[in-house]
Amino acid sequence: MSEDVKQIIAAYVLGCLDKENLNRFVEYIQHGGKETEGELGELQNIISLIPILLSPENPGENIKEKIAQKILEMEFQTKNIEHKANKTENIEPDNSDELKKPLPFVNQPLHDKLDSAGTKIDETLKKKNKFLFSLYVLMIIGLASLSFYFYKINLDANSKIEKLNNKILQLNQEMSLANNFLSEHSLLIDFLNSDEISIYNFTNLDTSITASAKLFLSFSKGEGILAANISGKISSDESLVVWAVIKSKNILLGEIVYNPLVKYYKLEKLPLIDKNSIKILSITIQKRRSGEDTESRIFMMGKTN
Repeated sequence: MSEDVKQIIAAYVLGCLDKENLNRFVEYIQHGGKETEGELGELQNIISLIPILLSPENPGENIKEKIAQKILEMEFQTKNIEHKANKTENIEPDNSDELKKPLPFVNQPLHDKLDSAGTKIDETLKKKNKFLFSLYVLMIIGLASLSFYFYKINLDANSKIEKLNNKILQLNQEMSLANNFLSEHSLLIDFLNSDEISIYNFTNLDTSITASAKLFLSFSKGEGILAANISGKISSDESLVVWAVIKSKNILLGEIVYNPLVKYYKLEKLPLIDKNSIKILSITIQKRRSGEDTESRIFMMGKTN
């Protein structure tokens, strides 16, 4: 570069040259410097003054530092642009597969996260399963306890019902016995309500017959009750006749047809006699409705109690 061009650039940098004159100078250079010196006008005069302007005053350190910093920044940006361009041109197609490969450190954390998440899920499921298992166990225990409780209640109820049934059966038996007693002894019970009852006990005289008897007489009512229990044989045409012996004379008190199933026999329409005059009573077996004249046999004798 010629000395004149350097001076023009320096003048423009220092602000001693405006843009219009600079353009004229550039055109002058582009035309090979063929313009006449007079055509440059004041430009040559200004250029001739540059050495004088530069000599008395040098730029300060701050300006130099700013200019140097600007130059360094421009060089750095230029190098970066060239470096990026070269880097783009130097990329080889064979390395594309390697670039497409996933980096090893990318998968590892994801796998760890998945393992951690799976572990947490497993732990949650285990806890849930333990809770459900515990709940099932408690439900089974509760159902077993309730079943045992109701079974025990049912067993106690059945036991109480059985005891109650036994008591009812016992009461029924007692009532049946009472009813049987009443039915068997109703005749005697009704008769015992009478006034002035005399009781006579009989003794068996016939050893071939097992017998016992008791006579209840109410002279005011003119009735009597004979309680007889005979285990010997008495024919169907025979009857039992009750006699009262008064002053060596037999007075008929009543005649009955013996039935082993009947315990009490009623004597009606007793003769009017004084009870104090009766010393001995007898029971004979004789033909039915025979009266005094028929042959009879005495097998029981009685006296006042």
